Amino acid sequence: MPSMFILSSTNSITYSSSTIYIYTCMKLTQITTNSYSYKLQQVQQPNAGYERLWFSADSAICDTSVSIPTIEFHVLVKQGMADSAAITFPDKLLFSADYKYMTSTGAEDCDTTSDTMDMCTDKTALSFNNYTNCKQEIAYSADFLSNVISN
Repeated sequence: MPSMFILSSTNSITYSSSTIYIYTCMKLTQITTNSYSYKLQQVQQPNAGYERLWFSADSAICDTSVSIPTIEFHVLVKQGMADSAAITFPDKLLFSADYKYMTSTGAEDCDTTSDTMDMCTDKTALSFNNYTNCKQEIAYSADFLSNVISN
């Protein structure tokens, strides 16, 4: 069951003699014991760089009627609990493949057939194998492993 978490600015601004505070409403949904997904439950504000914020002199107002695009979600994972927050990849995403890394100069690196990306051996993690030939950090993972934490 989703719940609402409201964040309020501690500083205010004055506009037309009113004291205005800034709010954001996070609609939280538990994924696992150690992870939640959330959507910012507010319309985009053109005067605030299209951020999903609410400006009010009275109180926080979360617009639960706003339809937020499915792709526009964020994930929170309890510190140190990424492994326990991992979920199984959806079947449609399971595969193993060779990969190549292209440097900023356009040169190919990691281009042997033993450099593979694997989602089949461990269905909760995307792993990059054979770092004997390729020492390049891939997908922002120093341990060459990325977990799926939301689907």
